[in-house]
Amino acid sequence: MNEQSPQILLSKIKLITLIAWIMSFFIVFAEVHSKSQSKSTAGLKQAQTGAKKTQKLYGKSYALVIGVNEPQGAWAPLKSAQQDAKMFADHLESRGFEVTLLMGKDAKKKEILKQLQTQLPQKVTAGDRFIFYFAGHGQTQTLGKGKKVGYIVPADGKKEDGQDEWHTYLSMRELRSLLTDYIVSKHTLLVFDSCFSGLMFTRGGLRRPNLNARSYLKRSGVMAITAGGEGELALDGLFTPTFIQALSGEADENADGMTSFQELALYTRREVRARQEEQNPQFGVISGSGQMIFDAKSLGQSISPIIPQSMVLTKNLDSANNSSMQIWTATAVTGGLLTLAGTGLSLYARSSYTDLQNEEDTIYNQKVRAGEDSKYIAQNNLGIGIAVIGGAALSYGLYELLRPSPNKPMTSSLSSSSNLVAFIPDLLNQSVTLKLTW
Repeated sequence: MNEQSPQILLSKIKLITLIAWIMSFFIVFAEVHSKSQSKSTAGLKQAQTGAKKTQKLYGKSYALVIGVNEPQGAWAPLKSAQQDAKMFADHLESRGFEVTLLMGKDAKKKEILKQLQTQLPQKVTAGDRFIFYFAGHGQTQTLGKGKKVGYIVPADGKKEDGQDEWHTYLSMRELRSLLTDYIVSKHTLLVFDSCFSGLMFTRGGLRRPNLNARSYLKRSGVMAITAGGEGELALDGLFTPTFIQALSGEADENADGMTSFQELALYTRREVRARQEEQNPQFGVISGSGQMIFDAKSLGQSISPIIPQSMVLTKNLDSANNSSMQIWTATAVTGGLLTLAGTGLSLYARSSYTDLQNEEDTIYNQKVRAGEDSKYIAQNNLGIGIAVIGGAALSYGLYELLRPSPNKPMTSSLSSSSNLVAFIPDLLNQSVTLKLTW
């Protein structure tokens, strides 16, 4: 064995170790990814099972949906009330609701009362659920001792010279009486895409949700949510699409396939406030202690709010893919750090080797015999190996994050992971004067 055999043997050992490290990295990575996918699949199956069970918890589902852009008199016209009402009606119909839709001039007070007092009582039974939805103007009347009563403004609601003709509106008192006396559903939900106060909650702003949604099904209840409070300006096209997102599974905190009214309300208020700070949805229980629940029928499909692009809060992955997204993000970040570390180590080794070559012959020969040249060679190759691993991890992590899927559009022109390793500064094809001797 010649004089350089120890250095050659050391280089071989380091190279073998590096290869083993690369293989171990990808084996562990594949195992983690496999477990993540299994959990996501299991969660999705659980949600689907929960949805099937939920469908049997109510006899039938009914809804009266109303949208009014321009009432009579001196009212500022709304842009999207009727559009939101149609959107909400379509969503409920896709979930199996029987929907009665009143739009524009058809949504007069007389017609609304007819539906609540005559038509719907002939259909709705004690085992059913019922939703009353209104998109349009809301108004608040202040009575003696500061008491407030909320109103919705139908198509024939009148306001002349700044004076409200309250008798042409539909008050929350009247609506509550109608829903209590005429609609005998197990659960009744009132959804108002308008701003006012005076809903007469018995319990407002419910506390942290009980994640066992089934517990709410044992008791009847009437609950309500509005787009905002008295005097607040509701942003067009924000509340209803956000509420639909909540209905589609976004508000299901424990991914059991069932979402309670409380989860819906908390999610909607949080998301609306995030996009419009001046708008604060109000919600609570009007009577009873039960809550309406919804299945996760639309887990992979939600409707984006119609709001300015700069205010849109997007979600690239649904709840079933969140764990995978976290893994790929961590992989990309770790890969980037490894690439920087490996590049730095390689550049340091090359600089040190160059300095060694510039030494006087006597000092150079002494350091060579001491193995310093082999040390720098090993450091350079180790740095290259670390950078290659980092580049591969960064490439694959970004590729998985950005590649198109059924629930996530392509957000980059990235076509393959090989495109990303090109930034490694010639570590593979620039050996300078360093050589790894076998």
